[in-house]
Amino acid sequence: MRDIKTKEEIEKKETRRKTTLGIVLVMLLILSTAGYAILNRESSSQSASSSGGNSNAQTIDYKGLKFESQENGLWKFEISGAQQAFYSSYTPAEVEHIKVPFVSLQELANQPIYYSGNVLAVSEIISNIAPYVLRAQEACYTSNVSCTGDLPVKNCSANFLIIMEFNDSGNKTSRVTRNENCLFIESKDSEILKTTDALLFRILGIN
Repeated sequence: MRDIKTKEEIEKKETRRKTTLGIVLVMLLILSTAGYAILNRESSSQSASSSGGNSNAQTIDYKGLKFESQENGLWKFEISGAQQAFYSSYTPAEVEHIKVPFVSLQELANQPIYYSGNVLAVSEIISNIAPYVLRAQEACYTSNVSCTGDLPVKNCSANFLIIMEFNDSGNKTSRVTRNENCLFIESKDSEILKTTDALLFRILGIN
């Protein structure tokens, strides 16, 4: 025989049922909203990745020039009237402490450029000024007794030479000096690219 429940008991049971149902619906709503947010975030992340976006890109302003960081670690900058964009390992602000004598792109334009020493380091300059010079070629500096190979011998009276001289002693600083048409780059191992960039910025009239 089934128990006979009072009207009050029936109302309490109905209230509990509705309350439980309401809690379940709220939880489902929260879970579905969270799931949508997660899926949407993942979709946005994949879209940014596929489009090649660089969220770590930086832009630095130096005397009106904008330097934009690239994914390969270089800085890209453009000069009004130039034939192409330029690339450097450092910004001008990072190499201001390195002394460089006056030299301009106009002096190098339409002239053969000869270089000696650390070819990899000096290539940062050559690759940037290549469109403006007649040609760039490795050469043997007359006073460099360690020069080997079948290279043309050049001096400072008629040709520009870029000479890398490594200086690892702690009491000397990296610098660039000039003797007639020779540019001597003296640098510690840790500042080779900084010194070549300092020269590059001087050639381009930035520093």
